[in-house]
Amino acid sequence: PVEAVQAFYNYLKVRNLEKAYALLSEHYPRGDGGFEEWKQGYATMLDTSVVKLEPVQGKENSVFVKLAAKDLIDDEIVYSYFEGTIEAKRVDETWRLWDASMKRVENPDYTWLYE
Repeated sequence: PVEAVQAFYNYLKVRNLEKAYALLSEHYPRGDGGFEEWKQGYATMLDTSVVKLEPVQGKENSVFVKLAAKDLIDDEIVYSYFEGTIEAKRVDETWRLWDASMKRVENPDYTWLYE
């Protein structure tokens, strides 16, 4: 599960959205418009960086994630921070992201980036 989540964010970072999307299961919240609609959510993305990624103790296949994102919106760079859990499951011999519970972190202090 950890490697599947890491691969997803690595694909986003290098803008290989097709491979990132391929890691999402049908149960993962991705909208109803297929790949073309889903990728529009990443149109402003300049960068996404994983700050922390670790298995959730006591919850099989769940991964705790912290992310820092940078977007270009109206000619301004906007920084956003997120944390939460992502569940991954093995489907047809491939790990797929199954569910996510992520929330935006407003104005984290510097220690949030270095845990």
